[in-house]
Amino acid sequence: MNSVGTRLSVEDMDKQGNVDSRSIINQQEFLIDYCERQGWENYALYVDDGITGMERERPEFQRMLKDCEAGLIDIVLCKDQSRFARDDVIIKEYLLTKFVMWGVRFIGLSDNVDSESPDFMDNSSLRGFFNEWYVRDISKKENAANDIMRKQGKYYRSAPYGYMKDPNDKYHLVHAPNTKDIVLRIFESYVGGMSLRKIAEMLNAEGIPSPTAYKTTLYPNYRSRYTDDVWSSDGIRTMLSREV
Repeated sequence: MNSVGTRLSVEDMDKQGNVDSRSIINQQEFLIDYCERQGWENYALYVDDGITGMERERPEFQRMLKDCEAGLIDIVLCKDQSRFARDDVIIKEYLLTKFVMWGVRFIGLSDNVDSESPDFMDNSSLRGFFNEWYVRDISKKENAANDIMRKQGKYYRSAPYGYMKDPNDKYHLVHAPNTKDIVLRIFESYVGGMSLRKIAEMLNAEGIPSPTAYKTTLYPNYRSRYTDDVWSSDGIRTMLSREV
């Protein structure tokens, strides 16, 4: 079986924090078209949304690696090497070591990476270094830009539960519909002595949509990597500890 790997990074997301589903679809179509032209009919898709290539614990990425180790995959196909990973440590661990042991071929189409190429090791390591440098450079620039926005009183992060981005000013928060009473109830329940677990159980028992589920009603294009998202103790703790 061949693995078709796609990753929608944070750079592929729009300014409102919604996933641009067209980007991930384009990647899939590009890779599937290649498979069909090669006559490869047995393939599977592994898709991670909105996760940086520096992140090792991507759910679909980990599932793909397990399938590779189990001998279920012969070829891993990505748009380019950075879709697989930007971290040079991950590149060396898998593309240059474990994939060789497992007999898995790696192909990055856009940057002409092919583990069967004689200069693959040198080129792959070099690309891994520059991809990792690129991510760190972008991070520094983003942090500098965020510092400026903070000083200007602009809110640039994703809107927390209870708020939404102002349609007229993406750096300003406004109250989200039908959430005020729920937020107040959570704080009052905690002050009244109810545990985080009990608060989460109460909200789930009453069928109140979790923050992730509620977000899909505000932004139809938003997609979460969690298929069964519910209120949790950690989510309640996060809400109680955020000053905003």
